[in-house]
Amino acid sequence: MSFFRLTQQDSTWHLTAILAQATVQSYLPSTNKPPLKAKPAKQLQEKQLVDYLQNNINFTMNGQLVPLKLNNVKLGHHETKVSFKLNAVPKQLESMDIVIKAFAHGKNHHNILLISSTSAKQKVILSSKNNYSSKLQFTPSTNTVK
Repeated sequence: MSFFRLTQQDSTWHLTAILAQATVQSYLPSTNKPPLKAKPAKQLQEKQLVDYLQNNINFTMNGQLVPLKLNNVKLGHHETKVSFKLNAVPKQLESMDIVIKAFAHGKNHHNILLISSTSAKQKVILSSKNNYSSKLQFTPSTNTVK
């Protein structure tokens, strides 16, 4: 199970992926070889993980694909956090199509997305049952989930 937090701060949206180290290792089997302390190896692992996430997470808002811009990567021994800023988000949000297929190769894997806008909170469970995707409708004047 992986957790993702999408938060709105004023007019800016941020996505944080909170991943168990076992999940990261399932994608990056070389995580322990060479050791994470070796700077070039750690940078390579961070890049591989960021590329993987950017290729397996899609947010489409009001019909427009919204690119993810990397903020920070923190590889940990138990937990890894990767944060992104969503660029070019519409001011009046009407719909959001969410696809997070990251780590879907794991048996019974679920991605839990917690969404906090300035006026609403929503939890979305993405799994093989919904093809790791969901569509949300918003009330444009308040950005609340319908």
